[in-house]
Amino acid sequence: TGWFTVSGAGADIVLTALTKAANDATMNIASDNADSNGIVAAANSVNTTAGDAGTLQVETATIDPGSAVTTAGDADVIVTSGLVVGSPLTVRFAVLTSDNTPTLIATKARAALNATAAVTTHYTVGGAGADVTLTATVKAANDATLNLASQNAASNGVVDVANSANTTAGVLGTEQVETATIVGSITGAGNVTVIVT
Repeated sequence: TGWFTVSGAGADIVLTALTKAANDATMNIASDNADSNGIVAAANSVNTTAGDAGTLQVETATIDPGSAVTTAGDADVIVTSGLVVGSPLTVRFAVLTSDNTPTLIATKARAALNATAAVTTHYTVGGAGADVTLTATVKAANDATLNLASQNAASNGVVDVANSANTTAGVLGTEQVETATIVGSITGAGNVTVIVT
């Protein structure tokens, strides 16, 4: 019971994993007579529900390759998410004329997002080069509304990008379920053996 919840009804014995994890194909519940009579030996159980560890959703925004600040001021990244308070949430950051490549602009965007608690409560901010990524901190069903846009605010040179890419779809994950069915009925008192592998 440190790993599974034990349940079942009728002739079934059901083990349900306590955590979502990759399916364990070696898992098995076998049953047989020990010193009783009447139980039909059953060597194999059924993988009723395959386990799935789940997947963290990843969203990637790319600063437009034509972006280069020509007038210092502010730029925005706009986070749309079912989880973020204030969504769509505009995160503003300062840019200078020295921010003349998409990579330099993305570096400032990542820093601004990392400093915004409404974002970091639910996502890890990352990325490299011109990319800005949001990775969910919890495995969950894919949030199709998640988006990270970028735009000029009070600056010039940042090319607006309305949509990001759902790089990795989120998956909630599933607890594995294994079911064994006892066959037969006791005709001689004694013990029955159940073997969990």
